[in-house]
Amino acid sequence: MDEILEPLDEYNGLYKGKVNDAAGVYFDELVEQSEVDLEQHRLNVKNYEKAKKDYELADKKSSNMKGLRIFLIVCAVAFGITFLAGLIVLITDSYNSIAGPIVSIVLGIIVMVGSILLIVLAVNQRARRHAAAAAKHKKNVDELYKKCVDDVNRVLALFDWNIPAKIIRENVPLIQLDDYFDMKKYDYLYNKYGLGNNKNKDSSTVFVLSGTIVGNPFLLVRNFNTAMGMHTYTGTRVISYPVRVSDGNGHYHTVIQHQTIVGTVTKPAPTYGYETYLVYANDAAPKLTFSRTKTADGLKTDKEIERFVKNETKALNKKATKSTRKGEAFTAMTNNEFETLFHAWNRNDEVQFRLLYTPLAQQNTVKLLKSTTPNNPYGDDFRFVKKHCLNYIYSDHDDRLDVYMRPDRWRGYYSLDTLKKDFVAYVNEYFRAIYFDLAPLISIPLYQQHEPVEYIYKDSYGANLPPMEDEAFINSMPNKVFQHPESKTDAILKASGVTKKGNTDKVKVDAYSYKTVPRIEVVMVLGGDGKMHHVDVPYLEYIPLKQTSYVSITNTNGNKKDFDGKRDQFNNASGGALNKSNSYSYSRGFLTILRALDSDSETDLDNALDSVFGYNRKEKNSSESQSDSGK
Repeated sequence: MDEILEPLDEYNGLYKGKVNDAAGVYFDELVEQSEVDLEQHRLNVKNYEKAKKDYELADKKSSNMKGLRIFLIVCAVAFGITFLAGLIVLITDSYNSIAGPIVSIVLGIIVMVGSILLIVLAVNQRARRHAAAAAKHKKNVDELYKKCVDDVNRVLALFDWNIPAKIIRENVPLIQLDDYFDMKKYDYLYNKYGLGNNKNKDSSTVFVLSGTIVGNPFLLVRNFNTAMGMHTYTGTRVISYPVRVSDGNGHYHTVIQHQTIVGTVTKPAPTYGYETYLVYANDAAPKLTFSRTKTADGLKTDKEIERFVKNETKALNKKATKSTRKGEAFTAMTNNEFETLFHAWNRNDEVQFRLLYTPLAQQNTVKLLKSTTPNNPYGDDFRFVKKHCLNYIYSDHDDRLDVYMRPDRWRGYYSLDTLKKDFVAYVNEYFRAIYFDLAPLISIPLYQQHEPVEYIYKDSYGANLPPMEDEAFINSMPNKVFQHPESKTDAILKASGVTKKGNTDKVKVDAYSYKTVPRIEVVMVLGGDGKMHHVDVPYLEYIPLKQTSYVSITNTNGNKKDFDGKRDQFNNASGGALNKSNSYSYSRGFLTILRALDSDSETDLDNALDSVFGYNRKEKNSSESQSDSGK
């Protein structure tokens, strides 16, 4: 296993380029597998872009002719009215001079007739010609665009969710990313390290990516959370009251003053948001706990950092002196720059802290924290919490990262060259985000030198997937599928009650959301007349709702291309289970499908899963084996 001794330098000097090149090569291999003629495709793209410009020019000319025709029609109508008006005035002799009406009549005839002649003899003919040319160009554009998109779709048919993970693990041997979070890794984290399940009904796991560093497991987790906060509502009322005012000459009179008064009430209301973090397990320094928050964030120049370190060193020395006086354990290191920038002053074990943060680890960490260049675009954007053997990294860049790797994110391209450019950029960003999540951890050489002790796994588990992964697959389906019909908010989805059969988990899904009930609260507000007035303030009361559904999550033991090939077979066998809107999702080799409540549909679905994806294959093989041995 390749060690990474200096994370920042090795990222820029080696791994950044390796992953970039590998992503480009991988894309080229997909194009080759798709059997798309790349040179012909590029020619089609070139012709399409030229044809599109020609169409836009022809369409503009056609639009100009249409606009000119409308203008001439308006002129003909307007000056026809002018002609009629002048004629009526002249006939009725209601004008003192005949010059005005005659000018109106003559001008009206000239412009009206001229406009009509232009429309009939020139504009209509040109408009038809330009419209025909635009239609011809449009047909050509549509045909070329279809050819380009068909080529792109042939390549996209080979895309899968795990491509970035595959590229990273093949080119960065230290970081081994999994295709999905399996039960063995969950067993290891849960029973050996005490990593808890997310049982909070106000939090649902929407994504989890697992991996290892020298056998030590880590998870990148994104949760969708809700919390009951407070929202302020306003109501208004217009009041009127008499006011005595002076005219400036000592005389007073009464006027009616109008005032809009505002009343407010603050009521509970749910808020929703995502939280992304990385958790890494390692037996090194098992008693140590500490936390650090961003300190160097916003420090852009060496002078700013130097000034910060100088000021914080004073606080560091005071803390060390106070700790010594009180007989506490804290002892400052000699590296003030590391101490002040990393700022893990609440550590509980100086010996184990120094065991982790050797001079090389300190040097690596300081480099990460000080670097805000393109070499490390994130700089100090992370929180680091160590709780004994579990290490948590919360970074700002993770909240912006598209963690899902969905193949359908690439729909809408017509050029494979443009698609390749954006695909490589996406893989680069994905790798960069994960690498710099792990960088504070791989900055510590001991973490790479400490291999986990052998762990005895169970022979079998009651589920194929951990609860986190169950929820992640459930959340790959539209949220509205699980919401209560009266819900007015998003739902937090919780997985429970798992029963396993073969390579399928049947999972109970509880969706927690809220309905809203309009209410009015009357508040008293002081007006400009010195009196208290009633103001009606409308607000929403949030009433909790719960809706229960059931899904099957099946390991299809294949990829997206395999599933696409079996889609019709499964749909026919299941009685059209995939025909229902938003009734299923497929991602990372797993089919998640909403289960009906009637027994016939349940049987059809079970039989379809069995026949197409080996739903009960393991049990069948075991039963047949036992039967043969009995003979």
